[in-house]
Amino acid sequence: MLIQTLNRRFEVIRALGSDNDTEILVSRDVWEKKEREYLMVAVKNPDLIYKCIPFFTEQQENPAFKDFVGCFSADSRFYAVFAYYKKALLKEKFNEELFSLNERLEIGKNLLSRIVLLNMPPSILYEVLQERNLLLDDALHVYFNYALKEIPIHGLFSMDRVQIELGRIFRSLLRRELATQVVDEVRLFVEDLEQCKFAGYMEIYEAYDRLYDTLKDLQEIGELNPQSFLFRCWERIKSLSRYVKPVLAGAVLILALGYLIYSINNPVIKPKAPSPTIETIGTVQAE
Repeated sequence: MLIQTLNRRFEVIRALGSDNDTEILVSRDVWEKKEREYLMVAVKNPDLIYKCIPFFTEQQENPAFKDFVGCFSADSRFYAVFAYYKKALLKEKFNEELFSLNERLEIGKNLLSRIVLLNMPPSILYEVLQERNLLLDDALHVYFNYALKEIPIHGLFSMDRVQIELGRIFRSLLRRELATQVVDEVRLFVEDLEQCKFAGYMEIYEAYDRLYDTLKDLQEIGELNPQSFLFRCWERIKSLSRYVKPVLAGAVLILALGYLIYSINNPVIKPKAPSPTIETIGTVQAE
């Protein structure tokens, strides 16, 4: 399938989802020399198209929102085109790997830095903060994909909804520190997000930056002491986690070898079964 505009010719590679109002497509521009993919949100509902055009046209005037490539109409549809990133989902990375406090602090900072730099409207940011769109690479850089499935109700997604989503993300990101009550600043930052106390993206970033510096400083001087013994146990387990698999494999091998040696030196001798006492032979009683 090809979608033609004045300056581009998009070839649809695959569809990521569809409903009555929208369809999410991955495409590439065949006229572009550089091979890269785009995510296209195709709006099919005529009433929704009428509402979308002013909103997305306005985003073209936002130079900071570099992930937004543009928008156009074709074949009775309206298309919003975004950058598309082939990265792992942040949720999947957290399920597969154990991140240190320093790494998690960097992820939080990279997330908020990207939000500030792109300066997208809250209605779009709310959606890209969902698990299906939130990405992380091996260098701890955060990216967004733009599978926008809630366009019909974008008017409901205000700055408050964005803060609640960020509160959810940071509660997960700093759950160990919250559980072990490392410092009050962690709890206060997350609660401020959940209670929608910030006026804008930069204010959130600045508050997190202060928390980031506090935790970094305390860690450097060795005073990041929690109010719970569980924290020390966790940190010990975490530091040993990378050795768990080889240690377990070695332990199993040693146990197996030890059992073999023990079996050789201490063979199991089965006791002889007692000879049966013959009391009769046919109908003759034995003497």
